Amino acid sequence: MFTMKHVSMKQFVRFVYSLAIIPILYILISTPSRLDWRIIVFAGVVGVSGLFITPLLLRAYKDASSRTDQLMNNVVRATQMISSLGLTSDQSEIVETLIKASSILLNTDMVTVFTMNPVTCHFDPSSSSQVTEQMEKSIDRLYMARLTDRNNPHAWIANDLVAKHCDEEISCKIMTEHGIKLVAGCPIRFEHSIIGAIVCYFESTIYEEEALKNSVEILAAQASTALASSSFKEESDSRVDELFDDNMELRLQVKVDGLTGLLNHRTFQQDLAEQCSKAMAKAGRQFCLIMADVDHFKKYNDTYGHRQGDIVLQEVGSSINSLLRSSNTAARYGGEEFAIILPRTDKRAAYLVAEKIRLAIAALNLPEGNATISVGVAEFPLDATTPGELVECADKALYRAKELGRNQVFTWKSDTQCVGDETDFIERKDAA
Repeated sequence: MFTMKHVSMKQFVRFVYSLAIIPILYILISTPSRLDWRIIVFAGVVGVSGLFITPLLLRAYKDASSRTDQLMNNVVRATQMISSLGLTSDQSEIVETLIKASSILLNTDMVTVFTMNPVTCHFDPSSSSQVTEQMEKSIDRLYMARLTDRNNPHAWIANDLVAKHCDEEISCKIMTEHGIKLVAGCPIRFEHSIIGAIVCYFESTIYEEEALKNSVEILAAQASTALASSSFKEESDSRVDELFDDNMELRLQVKVDGLTGLLNHRTFQQDLAEQCSKAMAKAGRQFCLIMADVDHFKKYNDTYGHRQGDIVLQEVGSSINSLLRSSNTAARYGGEEFAIILPRTDKRAAYLVAEKIRLAIAALNLPEGNATISVGVAEFPLDATTPGELVECADKALYRAKELGRNQVFTWKSDTQCVGDETDFIERKDAA
């Protein structure tokens, strides 16, 4: 189609000037006998008028061309801004870019972008700095139904904010007080769902409505892809976080005893084997194992019930854990028996730790009765050369403590290679 864009400025000037000069030339070349005074006057008026009108037309043409070029530049800039958003852009970045692009394309400083809040299932507004919270709430009350109408995906324009029969008089009044005379809006759709909306505010009604609607729809169409990608990314990230948390919880459940919160038997065996490997690989990496057993626990269970027995185990586990350093390992070995690994600790220091734990548990204020523990201590590699031997040494020391009265700490003597003779135990009293 041929348009004014195909005509150069020089051609346009020549055309207008020729229209103005033709009547004048006609007068000059005509013989006086053929000229009527009315023809002379008419030709003169036409010629002179053309000479005066030509600059005005030329200026109007330049202005129209300038506005057209500016509009095209704005369209390109806005499109490039939205297109520059990558798949990794988050929703806040997309909304901020969309507000800037809308301001550029539509030549307004007042823009609001609504996005779906997945928690409240309501559209939350984000606006340029010139838009007040009152304006956002007014738009919500006045036009949210139109913005979320699935049956009308096209842009719309509202210029009836001062109408006497406005359904929301207070909202209309707020808009007019802010100088708003026209509002343009468009839903942001993805497939069959409304995922957001764009609203632009104008202080003048001097706009070509169809062009304005088309511009808003262009923005909404580009925003659709960006917001949908962001929504999918956030949903995927959220799902990944949930899976990670679930995996961590499962991993924790695999490692931790459900009743006491301490490590379970399986994890204890793994940690014990690792400590033994470290100690064998490098000198000076000795460590101690403490085995503790709740005294008369079966009798306590039978007397007060399994629920009270569980409370005892929980309290004992909590006391043990509270008295250890972060580098130490506490586990429920099985039943009412507990195991503690003390890295880089010799037998004398381990005894002091064990005695401290024993006294703390004896002082527990339990709902029914009280509880005591018997404790055995062994050192690696001084007393044993394998994890199994170490557990056996600490266990024998523990049961020797039970045989000799319970509620006490025994350490294993290393020079007889864990043979369970009475002379192989050293009992350490509180005075030691």
